[in-house]
Amino acid sequence: MRRALAGLCSLGLLAAGAVETGARAGDVVPVTRRGVITSFDGTPIVYNLMEPPDASASHRVPTILRAHGWGAAGETPSFLSSASRALLAADYAVLSWDARGFGQSGGLADVDDPAHEGRDASALIDKVVATRSELAADAIGPIVGMSGESYGGAIQMATAAFDKRVRALAPEVTWNDLRYSLFPHGVIKFGWAQLLYGAGLAWGAGTHATPSGTAGTQTGGYDPMIHWAEVEGALQGYVSDSTRGWFGARSLAGYGAGHTLPPTLLMQGSVDTLFNLNDAWANDRQIAARGAKVKLIAFCGGHVACPPGYSDGGVRRFMDTQIVTWFDEYLRRGRADSLPPVTWYDQNGHRSALSAFPTLAVPGPATYVSARVSGTLVSHGAATSAGPQSALDPVVSDGVAPPTDPGSITVPVLAAGRSAVDVVGEPHADLDVTIDGPGVHLFFKLVDREANQVVDLQAESLRLGGLVPLTQRVGLDLVGVTYALPAGHHLDLQISTSSAAHVSYRGTAVVHVSGTVRVPTI
Repeated sequence: MRRALAGLCSLGLLAAGAVETGARAGDVVPVTRRGVITSFDGTPIVYNLMEPPDASASHRVPTILRAHGWGAAGETPSFLSSASRALLAADYAVLSWDARGFGQSGGLADVDDPAHEGRDASALIDKVVATRSELAADAIGPIVGMSGESYGGAIQMATAAFDKRVRALAPEVTWNDLRYSLFPHGVIKFGWAQLLYGAGLAWGAGTHATPSGTAGTQTGGYDPMIHWAEVEGALQGYVSDSTRGWFGARSLAGYGAGHTLPPTLLMQGSVDTLFNLNDAWANDRQIAARGAKVKLIAFCGGHVACPPGYSDGGVRRFMDTQIVTWFDEYLRRGRADSLPPVTWYDQNGHRSALSAFPTLAVPGPATYVSARVSGTLVSHGAATSAGPQSALDPVVSDGVAPPTDPGSITVPVLAAGRSAVDVVGEPHADLDVTIDGPGVHLFFKLVDREANQVVDLQAESLRLGGLVPLTQRVGLDLVGVTYALPAGHHLDLQISTSSAAHVSYRGTAVVHVSGTVRVPTI
C-alpha cells in the first residue's frame, strides 16, 4: 500500500496531465499572481493567476480555470501540466486554485458539490477574473473555459451547469455517477476507496498546517459523510442507499437534469479502473441530450498507466493540441476542431474514428457477437489474480483467474482469424442467476486468452442477494473497451466471485449462471 500511495503521486492521479517541474526551453514564462479570496460562505480559497506576458488591457486574453485532482493543490509556474504549458503558449491565462479542503485553502472537501466547490469556482470568476482588465470579457461576463483531470474534471461540470460564463470544458478521466464509479452495482471498489481516502487525508494534512501559507493555517479535511462512507463500507462490506445518494448528488447524473453544459471535449482512459469508458459515454450522452456539442477521445491511460506491452501512441501531445483547438473555437471563435464524434486508441497506439461509442441499445457501426454462458461457481471470498504491476500496485486492477479456481468460469466469445478484430464499445450480458447461499458478488472480465491478460485491466461488478434459491434475471452492460484482438487470438469472458480490486461478499454460496454475452466488434 505504501508503494501504491507513492505511485499516486508519481503517476498523477491527482494531476494526470503530465505534470512537470521546472521550466523547459521555449516555455512561456507566465506573469504570476498568488492570492486568496473569501468564497460565498467565508471559506478562504488560494489561487494562482498565470498570464502570458503580452496580456494587457489592449490585448485581452481568455481565462482557463485549471483544476487539480483529489488531495492535490493548484498548479504553479514551477509545477505545471503539459496542458497548462500548451494553454499559456497559445496566449491563454491559466487560473489554478486549491480546492476547499486541500492545499492551502480552508473548508472541508465536499466531492465537487455544485453548492460548495462549484460556487467556489464561480467566486473565483467574480473576484479574480472579472476584476482584471487584461482578461477577456463580453456582455455575458468573463470569457472562461475549464480544464483538468479526475476531481478537476468533475468540478468543470459542477460549475458550468450553473454558471453560464463558462463557455467550454475539457475534462479528463472523470466521473458521470459516483454511485457507479465507486460502488458499481452495489460492490465497493475496495482498492480505490482505500487509496483515495488515505491519500487525500495524508496529502491534505501535509499542506494545511502551514502558518506561512497564503491563507494562514487551515485545518482542512473531509465532509463527515466521506468518513461515514469509509466506516460503513468497512463494517458492512457495502454502503447504504443514503450514502450512495449523497455521492450521486455530486455527479452530473444527479444534478445535471435540466441543466445544459457548454461544448465539452471528454478524454477518458480505456484502462482507467476508477472512471472507465462507461462513465465517459454516459457524460457524452447526457451532455448531447441537452443540445450541447460534445466529443470523446478514448486513450490508453488514465488513473492507471498504459500497461507493459501496450502503447498510448503519444496521446498526451495529441490531447493537449485538441484542448487548445477546442478553446480556440469556443472562446475565440477560431477554426473549428476536426475531431470525429469519437476518437479511440487501441492498445497498440493506433488511432481511429467512430460516429458513436457502441452500446447494445445503440450499436451504431458495431456488430455484436453473441456467446452462450453456462456454469457453476463457488463463492469463496479469496481474491483472484491481480492485474499487471504498475505504479499503483495491483490493488486497483484485475487479472486472469487460474483455471483451477472454483470461483470462476471462462466462456469463449470470439476468435480472430488471420486478421485482428477490433472490439470497441460496451459489451452486455443477459443472465439467469441462481444463488444457493446468502448472496454473491460477481465480476465480469474480458480476457485475451493467448496474452493471458484482462484486456482493460478491470472487471464489471454486480451484487446479488440470495437466501432463497430463486432464479434472478440480470441484464448488465459491461465495462467499455477499445481493444484490437490480435490475429490468431481468442477473446473469453471470465466470470468470477472475487476480485483483487473489489470487496468480496462476506459469505459462501454456490452460484449457477446461464445466458448470453454480447461483445461489440467493428
